[in-house]
Amino acid sequence: MVQGDNCVKDAIDIVILGAAAWFGLLVGGALVSRVTEDATMEAEDKYRTVADDTVADDIEQSEPMRLPPVVPAPQSPAPRVAPSQPPDQRATPGPVSKPTNRWDRTMAEAITDANARGVPVLVLFSGPGCPNCELVKRNVLTDKAVQRELADYAVVAVDGEREPLLADKFEVTEYPLAFLYFPASGVALPFVPSTVPNHFLTDLRFTLNLKAKD
Repeated sequence: MVQGDNCVKDAIDIVILGAAAWFGLLVGGALVSRVTEDATMEAEDKYRTVADDTVADDIEQSEPMRLPPVVPAPQSPAPRVAPSQPPDQRATPGPVSKPTNRWDRTMAEAITDANARGVPVLVLFSGPGCPNCELVKRNVLTDKAVQRELADYAVVAVDGEREPLLADKFEVTEYPLAFLYFPASGVALPFVPSTVPNHFLTDLRFTLNLKAKD
């Protein structure tokens, strides 16, 4: 019986010792954790203080940023404008050209042109509804050779129906009818204009020779 009680007592002692050991470990771990936490916080505070002092020293020792001065771009000089020359007041005479031969003008204008150039007037009478009149205008008066030779005449086309007084003066009885009129002498030589350019020129030259023989 005594031996059993001793066994129980030993077991209780072992439990008490184990609990004490466990409690000691628990308290010791808490103390170590607290000490470690305090040491860490102290180190962080010290680091912040050192870092803040370092930043402050850097700010105090750093020089302000200096930008280079802005130099304005050089202005290009204004282009020099040459002084304008006064216009030449002397008129330059141009080439003197012969008056343009125009069929669509008055008899008075043709006579003025003839007197100015010393050439005869070629008067061409026509009338409405005259087929040969149209052939002369279309085939003969547009021919280059005819136009070159007629440059030595003051030409004028007359509608006999619209200018009956002029037709009566030249005693026009048919269409087409042409006249070589010489204003200085008042001579008018008639000929029937051909609808063929070469024949027209032949008749014109023959009529002009008649005046030369007069």
